[in-house]
Amino acid sequence: MGINISQGYDIEPSTNNPQGAFVYVSQDPNTGVNTANIDVSSLNKNHALKTSELNRIYEMLVKMIGILQEVAVAEADQLKFLNKWQQAYTDKMSQVPTFVQNQPGMPRDISGQESEASALRQDLNQSGSEWTQKMQSRLNIVQDTAKAQQTTLSQTQNAIDQQSSLATSIIQQMNTILASIFR
Repeated sequence: MGINISQGYDIEPSTNNPQGAFVYVSQDPNTGVNTANIDVSSLNKNHALKTSELNRIYEMLVKMIGILQEVAVAEADQLKFLNKWQQAYTDKMSQVPTFVQNQPGMPRDISGQESEASALRQDLNQSGSEWTQKMQSRLNIVQDTAKAQQTTLSQTQNAIDQQSSLATSIIQQMNTILASIFR
């Protein structure tokens, strides 16, 4: 995100602010979300209003980035689900049996040499083939959905990167504004 600060800042007392103020900025190590709090209780009313507005803007920027990150996490979770779904289809298709003559473990009426057994094997193999084709077409739909989801996830990540860069720039400008307020 580009904002890796976790510290407090004392704003020195000045003629306009005889008592000074304290700004504490931290980043949650689990979420990466930044928070800033400005103790404006010691500021004169004019400075307190200016800094509280900047604090509000900062909190909105952090909230916006946090929401975008939550969207990316939800999209990534959906992609994981789609990948598991694809794997389930693949696993099921690999379990479709093929029936052959003299197959060990099969009843004689399926594995025997009689024409009835041969017809039954052919019917069973045809049913298995049709079922596999249906599963393959469903798997293709899930694969296409997963590809689209991957594209969406990439676009979301790009948007997060762009918004984070913009937020970092705004925060740097706000830092300059804060510094000029307390001069």
